[in-house]
Amino acid sequence: MVAHGGGAGANGAHQLSTKKAAPKDKEIIGSDKLLILRSGKVESAKVYLIHGLDGDALSGGSTFTSIAPCLAPCRVGAVVYDPEALECNSIPELAACYNRRVLEDARSHTAGSDANLIIIAGYSHGCVLAHQMGHQLHKAGIWTAVVMFDLEVTWPPPSTNSRVGGYEFLGGEAEAILLISRAFGKFEFAIKEAIELAEMTARGQRIDVDALTQRAYAALDQRGLSMDLLKMMVKRGGVNIDKLHNIGNPWEPLEKYEGPALLILAPDTPEFHSAAEINAQYCTQMEVVNGKGSHYNMMQGEQAATQAALVLEFAKRLGGVADDISSAGLEAAKSQKMLILRPGKAESSKVYLIHGLDGDALSGGSTFTSIAQRLAPCRVGALVYDQEALECNSIPDLAACYNRRVLEDVKSSGDAGESLIVIAGYSHGCVLAHQMGHQLYKAGVRTAVVMFDLEVTWPPPSTHSRVGGYEFLGGEAEAVLLISRAFGKFDFAIKEAIELTKMKAQGQSIDVDALIERAYVALGQRGLSMDLLKMMVKRGGVNIEKLNNIGNPWEPLEKYEGPALLILAPDTPEFHSAAEINARYCTRMEVVTGKGSHYNMMQGEQAAAQAAIVLEYVKRLSEATLVCPAAEGITVLRDCPGPCIYFLHGLDGDALGPGMNLGSLPSLLSGRICSIEYDDEAFACETIEALAKLYKERILQDRALRPDGKRLVLVGRSIGALVASLIALYLQKDHVECFLVILNSEVVWPSKLDDSFCYDWLGGEVEATFWLSHLAGAKAFVDEQVQSAVTRGKAFAEGASRLQTAAFGQIASNLEAFGIRSLKEFRSVCTLASSHCARLRQLLRPSAGSMRTPAGIFDGKVLVITGAERQSKLEQSARQYFRNIVTRCVNTDDHEVYVGAVASSIASEISQFLVQDRTRVDGDRDPRHEAESLDAAHVPIYVVPGCDGGVLGELASLVDILNADTGGVLVFDQEARRCSSLADLAALFLQRISDDQAWISEGDLPDASLCKVLLLGHSSGAPLAYEMAMQLQDCGVDVRLVIVQGEVSRAGPSSTGLSGCWLGSTCEAILLLANRVGEREFALKEAEAMAKARQNGQKLSRGRLPDTCGLAFDGISGGYMNGHSNNGGVEESKLLMRAFWKLSDQLNGMSVDAFKELVADLASRIDWYMSLDSLEHQDAFEGPALLILVQDCAEAESIIESNALYCTQLEVAETNGDQHSCMHQGNVKSLAAQILSWQATPRAALMCHKT
Repeated sequence: MVAHGGGAGANGAHQLSTKKAAPKDKEIIGSDKLLILRSGKVESAKVYLIHGLDGDALSGGSTFTSIAPCLAPCRVGAVVYDPEALECNSIPELAACYNRRVLEDARSHTAGSDANLIIIAGYSHGCVLAHQMGHQLHKAGIWTAVVMFDLEVTWPPPSTNSRVGGYEFLGGEAEAILLISRAFGKFEFAIKEAIELAEMTARGQRIDVDALTQRAYAALDQRGLSMDLLKMMVKRGGVNIDKLHNIGNPWEPLEKYEGPALLILAPDTPEFHSAAEINAQYCTQMEVVNGKGSHYNMMQGEQAATQAALVLEFAKRLGGVADDISSAGLEAAKSQKMLILRPGKAESSKVYLIHGLDGDALSGGSTFTSIAQRLAPCRVGALVYDQEALECNSIPDLAACYNRRVLEDVKSSGDAGESLIVIAGYSHGCVLAHQMGHQLYKAGVRTAVVMFDLEVTWPPPSTHSRVGGYEFLGGEAEAVLLISRAFGKFDFAIKEAIELTKMKAQGQSIDVDALIERAYVALGQRGLSMDLLKMMVKRGGVNIEKLNNIGNPWEPLEKYEGPALLILAPDTPEFHSAAEINARYCTRMEVVTGKGSHYNMMQGEQAAAQAAIVLEYVKRLSEATLVCPAAEGITVLRDCPGPCIYFLHGLDGDALGPGMNLGSLPSLLSGRICSIEYDDEAFACETIEALAKLYKERILQDRALRPDGKRLVLVGRSIGALVASLIALYLQKDHVECFLVILNSEVVWPSKLDDSFCYDWLGGEVEATFWLSHLAGAKAFVDEQVQSAVTRGKAFAEGASRLQTAAFGQIASNLEAFGIRSLKEFRSVCTLASSHCARLRQLLRPSAGSMRTPAGIFDGKVLVITGAERQSKLEQSARQYFRNIVTRCVNTDDHEVYVGAVASSIASEISQFLVQDRTRVDGDRDPRHEAESLDAAHVPIYVVPGCDGGVLGELASLVDILNADTGGVLVFDQEARRCSSLADLAALFLQRISDDQAWISEGDLPDASLCKVLLLGHSSGAPLAYEMAMQLQDCGVDVRLVIVQGEVSRAGPSSTGLSGCWLGSTCEAILLLANRVGEREFALKEAEAMAKARQNGQKLSRGRLPDTCGLAFDGISGGYMNGHSNNGGVEESKLLMRAFWKLSDQLNGMSVDAFKELVADLASRIDWYMSLDSLEHQDAFEGPALLILVQDCAEAESIIESNALYCTQLEVAETNGDQHSCMHQGNVKSLAAQILSWQATPRAALMCHKT
C-alpha cells in the first residue's frame, strides 16, 4: 500500500509508512511511544486509544486502564504523548506521528496480510486527533474505523461555562487544575473558578497558579492527594495542555472522514451533546449512541464496561470481531437504545425497524441483520426494547418513546430534515409502526409506514395456526412457541398451543419447564443448548408478557393518513386478513406479496426480496416529493397535500427559530405549512412595505414549487397580522387569490388593545425577557415584575441581566422545548429578540402621530380568531380593512404557545374556514349570535350590496342575525368589477349562487324544481338585486325579493345626493362614510357647503383623490402642486381632512393614509357601479317582493310608487333608523325581524300597501 501525499505542516498531508516491521519481543514499542494494555488475538481488530487534552500527564495510558480489559478479544494500545509527539506543531503532523506507531504495531501483530480492522478511539480532546488519524489511514487505503468518546472533532468546543475549553483559554497550568478538579468530581468548584478566572483575564489581571493550586488542594482534600503530587500533575498537564491547545486553536478538519465512525455520548453531561451535530459535518458514515455516565467518569468502572460493549458491537458489525463476543458484552450493548445496522448517507432515506412480540430478546436488532444490509443506500436502524421501553405502559407511550429516538438519530445523522423516514414493523411490530407513523405524520414529519405481514390491531383474529390467535398462554409459554416456529417446528407449536389452551380452559397451570424440555427435544437437531434456550425463553417471556399486556386489546384511535405499504408472506396465508383489517386504519395503503413465510421472511433470500420491495417503494415516495423544496427564506414545518399556509412572525422576528412559538399548531393542519424567516435580507428592508413585498415574492416562489397547493393562506398574529394584511393587499393587486387568518390581534400598529410590548417604557431586552418568560408559562412572574417596575419607576435601569437570571430560574425546564438549555442561550435569544423588535418597530413607526394600518381594503376571505373578551373590539376594528370577515371565539392568549386544546381549536377553525366556498364569505354563523338568532325558514338568503360594496361590514352583521342555513354577502371582487353591465354582473353572481347551492344544471340553466332563494338589495344595490331576480324568474326559479330603502329602477346613488345635486364620487364617498358611522348632521352640513362650492364652478373629482389630500395633511397651504394651481381638488381635500378628524373616534385608530385609501377605493367603486349599463325589462317581477322603508321617510310615496311599477306583488314594511343607520347594531335586529316575518307569512307586514 502507498500513502497519499507527504511533507509536514499544519495544512499538509503526512505520509503513512506501510513498511512491515519485524515482530517485537516486548509489548512497548520504542521508548514509551505506545503502551499495549491488552494483547488480544492476532485475527481480531486492533483498538488504539488517544488521550485527552492533558496527554495522560500522570502516566501514559492511565485513562484507559478500566476500558481496555473489557475490549476482549481485541488488541488494545494507548499512544503516549512523549517528547517526539510534543515536538509536533500541528494536528495533522501529530496524527501522522501517531499513525506511524499504530501501523508498526498493527503489522507486527497481524496474521498474513493487512486484513485486521484498525479502530482509532479518542476520548475528549482525543476525538480531534482520532478523526484526523482515521482520515489519514482511510485515505491510505487502510481498513479503519473511528470511535469518538463525547467531544467534537473541532477545537475549541462551543462556548459555554459548563465545559472545558468553552470559556477563554486560561493557560495550561490553570486549565490542568480545573481538569483535575472535574476528574475528581468537583464540578461546582471548577465552574466557579473558571468564571472568576475568565473575568480576571478579561480585566488584564494575571492568574496566580500557586493560589489556585492551594484552593484546588483544599477542595480535593478528601481524596488523599498530596500537594507535591498535585503540583507535579499540574506542571506536567500544563505543559501538555498548552501545547495541544496551541497546535490546533482553532482547528477544523480540512476534509471529511469517509470511513465508518461511532460517536458515544455521555448521557449525564448533555452539554457535550452538540458533538452529534458538529461531528456529522465531518464524518460521512457516523453513528451516534448514548453510553453511560458523565464525560468525566465514562472511562471508569461500570461506565467503561458499557462503552466497551458499544465499541465491540460496532466492531462486530463492521466484521472486525468474531460473533463469539462475551455474553457480558452483549448484555452491556443492550443498554443502547437504537442499533444502527447500516450507516447510509445523510441525505438518504432512513429506515427504522421495529421488533416483534419478543422484543428481539436474544440480541437487539438480530431479526433484521439480513434485510438491513440490502437496504442500501438507506440508513437503517433497529429500535431496542430496553429498560426505558419496558417501562412504557401503553402502545402510544411506547411509540412516542421510539419516535424520540428516531428523531434524535435523524438529527444526529446530519439530515437537514428533508429525507423520508420509513417506520417498518415486523409481526407485532406492525402495531407499533402504525402508531409511530401516525404520531410522526401528525407532527409534520415526512413519514411512511411498512408493515411486514400482520395487523395493526391486537390480538390478531382467532385461529390456532398463528401466534396470539388463541388464548394468551403467558409470556414464557408464548416465547417457547415463538422460538419453535422461528426454527421451523410449526407442527410442534400448533399441537402444543392447542393442548395448552385446553389445559388453561380447564383451570390447570402450564408447566413451563416441562414445555421447555419438550421444545428442546423438538429442536435438538439445531444444536441449541438447554442453557441458551432457557435464557431465550426467560428474556422473551418478559418482553412478550409486557408487550401483550400494554395493548390487549388494541385498536388504533385514529387513521394513519400517510403512505403505507403492507407486505404479505405468501407461504402463510393465515396472516392475509391483515390486508382487510389494516385498510380500515390506513387511508393510503398499498398491498403487495413478498416471499417466504411469516417466520422466515426476514432471513436469506426472502429478506432480499422484501428489501427490494421496500427500496422500490421508498424510491417512488422520494421521487414524488423531491419536486417540492422550499424557496429561499421559507422554512417548511409540515408538507402534505392541501393548502399552502404561511405563518408571519411577530415583533420578535421568531427569535426562537422559524415557527417555534407556534407550538403544535402546524402539526395539526393539513397542507404545506411554512414559516417566513426574518433573515438578514428581511432585516435590511428599509420600510414595512418593502418587507411585505419581499415576503410576497418569497411566498409566490414557494407556492410555484407546489402546483398542487389548492389555496394560499396567510396567518399572522401581533405585527404579523399587519404584515400579512399588507401582503394580502399586494397579492390582490396582482390578482392572486388568497385567504387571511388573524390570530387574536389587531391589524394596526400600535394596537389599542395590547399594552405588553411598550419598548420605550422598559427597554428592549427587558420586554424581550418578559415576552419569552410569558411564552414559557411564567405569566405570574411577568405580571409581578411589570407591576413592580411601574410602582418603582426605574426598576431596570441597570439592564436586564438580573431579570434574565431570575426569569431563567422560573422557566428553565420549559425552555428545553425550545432548545434553550443554559442561561447563556436564554440571554442570547433575548438579545436577538430585542434586536428584531427594535428594527421592526423602526419600520412600523408611523408618521405625524397616526397609526400604521393596511393601505387599502382587502376583498378576500378573512378569519379572525380571538378570545371572548376581545372579540367585539377586534371585529369592529377589522371591518375597517376587510369586507368579508368570519369571527371565531377560542380561549387564547396573544403570548402563549399553541398547544393542547387551544391548538386543536385553532386548527379546527382554520380547517373549517378553508373548506367554505368563496361565495359564502359572510354566511357563516357567529357563535355570539347563536342564542339570539332567528329562524330563516331554511331559504338561502343572499345580500346584494350597493355601490359601496358593504365596505363597513354592516351587511355581514345582517346576515349573521338572519342566520340563514346558507347564503352570504355577494362580493364586488376583481372578477365582478370587470363586468360592464348590470345584466353581466347579475349573471356572474347567479352563477356563484348556483355553485354555492350545488343546483343541478341542464345546460346553462338551473333545475327550477330544486331551487329557491331570497335576494336582498340595500339602497343602490336594489337595481342589481332586481336584475338577478328577473333572470331567475325567467328560469322558473322560486325567488323572493327584498328591497331596503332603495329603488329597483335606479343604478347608482341618488342623482341629487344629500344636497340636492350630485357632488362627484369622491365627495359622495366621504359623505357616505360619514352617514354610515352615524355622523348624519356632519354629512348634511358638508353636503350643503360642497353644493355651494360646486355652484361656484369648482371642479369635481372622479375616482382617486387628487394629491392635494397629501398636501392638506402635511399642513401645506395654498393649494399648489409642483408650482401649478390646482384649486379644483382643494375643497375635496379639506373635506377629507375634516371628515378624518370628525370620524376618527369611530374609525378605531385608522391612519389618514388608510382613510384616504378607503375613500379612494369607495369612490372608484361608485364610478364603476354608476357606469354599468342597465336594461329595461318588458315584464315586471311577479314573485313575492317586500320594500322596507325607514320610519318618517320623506320620499316614501314616490319610492313605493316607483317600485310598484316593477314588482306586481309588492308589500311594504317599516323599520327603525334612516337609510344608513337601519343597518347599525341597534336597528339591524328589527330589520331582520321584518324580513323573517314576511318570509314566513308573506302578506303579514306591519303596514301593507297592496298594489
